[in-house]
Amino acid sequence: MKQSNFDDWIRSLSLERWSSGQHNISPEDFLDRLQQGETCLLLDIRFSEEQNYLTFPQSLTIPLNDLPNRWQEIPDDQLVAILCGSGQRATVAYTYLQTMGLSHVRILKGGVAMLVQQLSPGRINALLAQNR
Repeated sequence: MKQSNFDDWIRSLSLERWSSGQHNISPEDFLDRLQQGETCLLLDIRFSEEQNYLTFPQSLTIPLNDLPNRWQEIPDDQLVAILCGSGQRATVAYTYLQTMGLSHVRILKGGVAMLVQQLSPGRINALLAQNR
Protein backbone atom coordinates (compact mmCIF):
# COMPACT_ATOMS: atom_id res chain seq x y z
CA MET A 1 0.00 0.00 0.00
CA LYS A 2 1.32 3.45 -0.81
CA GLN A 3 1.10 6.22 1.75
CA SER A 4 -2.45 7.50 2.01
CA ASN A 5 -4.53 9.48 4.36
CA PHE A 6 -6.71 7.95 7.01
CA ASP A 7 -9.90 8.50 5.03
CA ASP A 8 -8.53 6.52 2.08
CA TRP A 9 -7.37 3.74 4.38
CA ILE A 10 -10.78 3.48 6.05
CA ARG A 11 -12.48 3.36 2.65
CA SER A 12 -10.24 0.44 1.63
CA LEU A 13 -11.45 -1.78 4.46
CA SER A 14 -14.08 -4.44 4.01
CA LEU A 15 -15.77 -7.16 5.99
CA GLU A 16 -13.77 -9.73 4.02
CA ARG A 17 -10.48 -8.12 5.07
CA TRP A 18 -11.31 -7.96 8.78
CA SER A 19 -13.01 -11.35 8.95
CA SER A 20 -10.00 -13.05 7.37
CA GLY A 21 -7.80 -11.95 10.28
CA GLN A 22 -4.99 -10.88 7.96
CA HIS A 23 -4.29 -7.92 10.26
CA ASN A 24 -3.29 -10.29 13.10
CA ILE A 25 -0.65 -12.89 13.77
CA SER A 26 -0.58 -15.22 16.74
CA PRO A 27 2.57 -15.45 18.84
CA GLU A 28 2.82 -19.14 17.91
CA ASP A 29 2.71 -18.39 14.18
CA PHE A 30 5.22 -15.58 14.54
CA LEU A 31 7.68 -17.77 16.45
CA ASP A 32 7.14 -20.64 13.99
CA ARG A 33 8.12 -18.34 11.13
CA LEU A 34 11.25 -17.25 12.99
CA GLN A 35 12.13 -20.87 13.72
CA GLN A 36 11.73 -21.73 10.05
CA GLY A 37 14.26 -19.03 9.18
CA GLU A 38 11.89 -16.40 7.82
CA THR A 39 13.12 -12.84 8.30
CA CYS A 40 10.62 -11.26 10.67
CA LEU A 41 10.71 -8.32 13.03
CA LEU A 42 9.11 -7.85 16.43
CA LEU A 43 8.19 -4.18 16.83
CA ASP A 44 7.84 -3.39 20.53
CA ILE A 45 5.76 -0.24 20.93
CA ARG A 46 5.48 -0.38 24.72
CA PHE A 47 6.70 2.59 26.73
CA SER A 48 10.22 2.56 28.15
CA GLU A 49 8.85 2.11 31.66
CA GLU A 50 7.27 -1.18 30.55
CA GLN A 51 10.38 -2.26 28.67
CA ASN A 52 12.46 -1.75 31.82
CA TYR A 53 10.72 -4.82 33.27
CA LEU A 54 10.73 -7.09 30.23
CA THR A 55 12.56 -6.79 26.93
CA PHE A 56 12.74 -9.00 23.89
CA PRO A 57 16.15 -9.44 22.25
CA GLN A 58 16.41 -8.53 18.59
CA SER A 59 13.20 -6.50 18.68
CA LEU A 60 12.94 -2.98 17.37
CA THR A 61 11.70 -0.76 20.18
CA ILE A 62 9.79 2.35 19.21
CA PRO A 63 7.30 3.51 21.86
CA LEU A 64 3.92 4.32 20.35
CA ASN A 65 4.26 8.04 20.99
CA ASP A 66 7.58 8.06 19.05
CA LEU A 67 6.13 6.27 16.02
CA PRO A 68 5.37 9.44 14.01
CA ASN A 69 9.05 10.43 14.26
CA ARG A 70 10.55 6.98 13.67
CA TRP A 71 8.21 4.94 11.46
CA GLN A 72 10.74 5.06 8.59
CA GLU A 73 13.00 2.71 10.63
CA ILE A 74 10.50 -0.11 10.09
CA PRO A 75 11.21 -2.28 7.04
CA ASP A 76 8.42 -3.03 4.61
CA ASP A 77 10.06 -6.05 3.00
CA GLN A 78 9.35 -8.49 5.84
CA LEU A 79 6.68 -9.44 8.35
CA VAL A 80 6.53 -6.98 11.25
CA ALA A 81 4.61 -8.13 14.33
CA ILE A 82 3.55 -5.22 16.55
CA LEU A 83 3.80 -5.93 20.27
CA CYS A 84 2.24 -4.04 23.16
CA GLY A 85 0.81 -4.99 26.52
CA SER A 86 -2.53 -6.34 25.32
CA GLY A 87 -3.09 -5.44 21.67
CA GLN A 88 -4.91 -2.14 22.00
CA ARG A 89 -1.93 0.10 21.26
CA ALA A 90 -0.81 -2.36 18.58
CA THR A 91 -4.11 -1.71 16.81
CA VAL A 92 -3.41 2.04 16.82
CA ALA A 93 0.15 1.44 15.56
CA TYR A 94 -1.11 -0.98 12.89
CA THR A 95 -3.57 1.61 11.61
CA TYR A 96 -0.96 4.35 11.58
CA LEU A 97 1.66 2.22 9.81
CA GLN A 98 -0.86 1.06 7.21
CA THR A 99 -1.71 4.67 6.40
CA MET A 100 2.03 5.39 6.09
CA GLY A 101 2.23 2.70 3.40
CA LEU A 102 3.67 -0.26 5.35
CA SER A 103 1.84 -3.34 4.12
CA HIS A 104 3.54 -6.18 6.02
CA VAL A 105 2.63 -5.13 9.55
CA ARG A 106 0.46 -7.34 11.75
CA ILE A 107 -0.92 -7.08 15.29
CA LEU A 108 0.62 -9.68 17.61
CA LYS A 109 -2.50 -11.15 19.21
CA GLY A 110 -2.67 -11.12 22.99
CA GLY A 111 0.34 -8.89 23.49
CA VAL A 112 3.14 -9.66 25.91
CA ALA A 113 1.22 -12.23 27.96
CA MET A 114 0.48 -14.50 25.01
CA LEU A 115 4.01 -14.16 23.62
CA VAL A 116 5.58 -15.12 26.95
CA GLN A 117 3.37 -18.24 27.09
CA GLN A 118 4.96 -19.41 23.83
CA LEU A 119 8.53 -19.01 25.04
CA SER A 120 9.22 -22.47 26.39
CA PRO A 121 12.84 -23.58 26.96
CA GLY A 122 12.65 -25.82 23.88
CA ARG A 123 11.49 -23.04 21.59
CA ILE A 124 14.05 -20.58 22.96
CA ASN A 125 16.82 -23.17 22.48
CA ALA A 126 15.78 -23.73 18.86
CA LEU A 127 15.69 -20.00 18.14
CA LEU A 128 19.09 -19.50 19.75
CA ALA A 129 20.59 -22.39 17.80
CA GLN A 130 19.68 -20.84 14.44
CA ASN A 131 21.27 -17.51 15.47
CA ARG A 132 24.64 -19.08 16.36
